[in-house]
Amino acid sequence: MKKTDDYVRDIGVQLGYDQMKIVSPNGLSGGLVVFWKNCVSVSCISSDSRIVDLQVDYKAFQFYLSCVYSHPIPSQTHYLWEKLQRLAATHNGLWMMCGDFNEIISNLEKRGGRIRAESSFRNFKRMREVCDMQDNKSKENPFSWVGNTRDGIVECCLDRVMANSEWISETEFLDIGESDHIPMIMSIEYVERIKKGQFRYDKRLVQEEDFVNTVKDFWTNRTAQIQDLMVKLKNCRTEMAKWKRRHWFNAAEDIQLIRGLLDRAVRDPNVSVWELRKLRSDLNRAYRNEEIFWHMKSRTKWLKAGGLNTAYFHGVTKSRKPRTCIKKIVDEEGIIHTKDEAIGRVAEDYFRNMFTGSITLPVDDITPTMDQRVTQEMNAALTRPISDTEIKEVVFSIGPDKAPGIDGFTASFYRHFWEEIGSDVCLLVKRFFETCIMEPGINHTHLCLLPKITDADKIADYRPISLCTVSYKIISKILVMRLKGILGDIISDSQATFVPGRNITDNVLVAHELMHALKSKRDSSEQYLAIKTDISKAYDRVE
Repeated sequence: MKKTDDYVRDIGVQLGYDQMKIVSPNGLSGGLVVFWKNCVSVSCISSDSRIVDLQVDYKAFQFYLSCVYSHPIPSQTHYLWEKLQRLAATHNGLWMMCGDFNEIISNLEKRGGRIRAESSFRNFKRMREVCDMQDNKSKENPFSWVGNTRDGIVECCLDRVMANSEWISETEFLDIGESDHIPMIMSIEYVERIKKGQFRYDKRLVQEEDFVNTVKDFWTNRTAQIQDLMVKLKNCRTEMAKWKRRHWFNAAEDIQLIRGLLDRAVRDPNVSVWELRKLRSDLNRAYRNEEIFWHMKSRTKWLKAGGLNTAYFHGVTKSRKPRTCIKKIVDEEGIIHTKDEAIGRVAEDYFRNMFTGSITLPVDDITPTMDQRVTQEMNAALTRPISDTEIKEVVFSIGPDKAPGIDGFTASFYRHFWEEIGSDVCLLVKRFFETCIMEPGINHTHLCLLPKITDADKIADYRPISLCTVSYKIISKILVMRLKGILGDIISDSQATFVPGRNITDNVLVAHELMHALKSKRDSSEQYLAIKTDISKAYDRVE
């Protein structure tokens, strides 16, 4: 006799589970139940007598879980396999199947009993291929079912846990009990990524008079004997971090605190109008600070002004997070890596190979074959002395909220404290152009990887973006501004990007017409050849 739903609920409570999904039996057959605790967020997508399909949120994981009980009669199992294949079209991301599949993929998954024909495994194996399912690693005994037949004891792997290629888990078979099926425990590998805190300049702090005075005093009086700008910035960064620790600065908490004070003040007849006005002003300021914070996090460029856009900026920031998180990488040998250290090694090897030059001919052997394109007038304009005014104009032309480099400073800091740090910045830039030597730390760069495609899983699928220090940006922008005026005269007409008045789409149209001509003209198909090349680094590759 099958147990009632109430009986099953009582069992779940006794076992300590908070929630459950029950599929009631049909007479004496069928019946499924899935238990879970409140620490796991579960929503049921669909259910029937053979499958309970769930969406699960657990810690940093969001995945699909299909709990299966296949028909014991082999001729009836294909209905379940077909349904699972249809689910594959909608289950994008992490997906796991578990339960009693009542099927094996080969005779190697059984011990004892008669040998089955290989064709009998075809439908089950086809379902696994379509759904991209692989058996999870198991500890010790791989056989999950033991039965007595006329041929003796038979052991099979009827119960299993399968997951798609994005999953990381391990399955353990426990000791057999009263049932002929062995219990299984699936262990999810979850490693909390502990990120080391990193300094980020917060432009909201310039509203605090004490902060501004602290920075000015430190730079003027305590760094006077230091000549190296990068060392001064490092020491100033430490002083700013100390100030932030002394003065807790959290707009969200400030909003909650001030709203509570304002709510009580409105109901208190003894509170003056001036005090109410002060609280409302403080609340508006806290809201504004919160908006600025999320604006900086969102990196939104097009929105210059408007009402309170905190929710929009917060939404943009949240939408960017999945794109900036690399959960797995496939290396050149097809091996999947999921741990941070392994992903880092794959990326390091890839970029070391890309940015390492090969043996080339000496420059003196190449230059005689090249035409001189830079005139004396051009050279004079390029090599004229750098002025303080030119440096300041470049500093104030850099986006103030662009992503900071490894030192954490943005151009906003340089702008606001230019009176204090301007002379040091000018000295550093002029020294570089006079000596052609870049001081240590200026070119230390964070390499940020942005996916070129959806579901990127190879390093080549990511676009490397260099997050440079502001000092490096100043030097490079001076070079760019001086070269900009002559690029059109020295770069070939076939180069269509990074030159004013030219567009990369021009060459796309030319390539399309060329390929069309090669295909349509009879003589072209025999006498001409088209070669497609993929240059990874564009202007950076000069060898």
